[in-house]
Amino acid sequence: MIIPPMAFLINRPKTKGYTAVWKGADGKQVRRVTGETSVRAAKAKANEWEIEDSKRSGDTHETHRAGFAILDQAARDLKGGHLTLQRTEELLRRLQLLADPNFKEVRVIPWFKEWIESQKSRVTASTLKGYNEDLAIMESAFGAATSAKPLRELDPREIKKALDKAKEAGRTGSTVNKAFVSFRRACFDAQDMALITKSPAKSVKTLPTDDTTEKAPFTHPEVLTLLGHATSDEWRGLITLAAHTGLRLSDILKLSDKDIHATGIRITPKKTTKHKTIVTIPLSPPCLAWLNGRKGRYFPKLSKQATSNTSMQFSTLMRKAGVPKVVEITTDRFASRSFHSLRHSFNTWLTEAGVDQDQRMKLTGHKDSKMNDLYTHVPHETLVLAVGMLPAI
Repeated sequence: MIIPPMAFLINRPKTKGYTAVWKGADGKQVRRVTGETSVRAAKAKANEWEIEDSKRSGDTHETHRAGFAILDQAARDLKGGHLTLQRTEELLRRLQLLADPNFKEVRVIPWFKEWIESQKSRVTASTLKGYNEDLAIMESAFGAATSAKPLRELDPREIKKALDKAKEAGRTGSTVNKAFVSFRRACFDAQDMALITKSPAKSVKTLPTDDTTEKAPFTHPEVLTLLGHATSDEWRGLITLAAHTGLRLSDILKLSDKDIHATGIRITPKKTTKHKTIVTIPLSPPCLAWLNGRKGRYFPKLSKQATSNTSMQFSTLMRKAGVPKVVEITTDRFASRSFHSLRHSFNTWLTEAGVDQDQRMKLTGHKDSKMNDLYTHVPHETLVLAVGMLPAI
């Protein structure tokens, strides 16, 4: 309730203008110089100040009453045996909002988007792109209702359900897990920033990854067939360089004459930019023959389009060339092929030629021998020849 203005004025010696006097919320007298020499102007200012003071006092009393009401509710819930952890967090949240009306209530997907935005200055462009792909996966898996709910209300079971839904949509376990790990980081950061009291993702486990599709290399005849069906000179160069350097698609597309040093390529692959890894690859005669005399960017047309489009065009080329996308490794076990399989072919051919793993890793840029093992595929014919070298018994 706002008390009608009762302020009065006094004219104090050596004070410029009238001084306003009124009784404050605590019952004590408040004095404040108006700076006005006109009685009417001074009285208007005094009344305005008294009303503002009264409003603040009223707001404070209302806040106190609301706070005690919440605490009283907590006591009644406790007495009735209804004070669960969820109920306690709800009451604490109400107290928090009462104490700070500007407190930020973050919601599931909007917070994930905000978190990704905050990472822009800390990660590479490719990592940021990966985060946005993770966002798309989680947003689709959560659905509109869960995506919009407060993050503090997100239940671990809802996260588990979303991961299962993403997998059922046809994504591999490793792809879904990558998206979940990014989301989990965002949740932990929200907890560290005191936006939530506990991360809802803490107890959720990642999915099994035994469903991840294996990769397989192209054989030498298949690569020759692909070259024969290449639709342009740029495509012939792209396939040749991929098969004889092992470079990834994105790294080949950005190559120019500045990356050629003597008879080799020296670059920092996009995937290892953060670690500043430099890879030097000697060029084979087929590569040198295609590069001969070229200046500037080697793939001016293909580099203008999205790499995803280039990958799809390669799949079309495979189909027209009669090179199967999926091959059977053993009974009921299959592996897929894509442009990236040319990198697998490169590493596998080096293995067949007797190049040891340390040298292969220098050429591929792999830091981990286990990762390099994934790119090493020994053909059945090679194993047959190996067994044929056993002594007769």
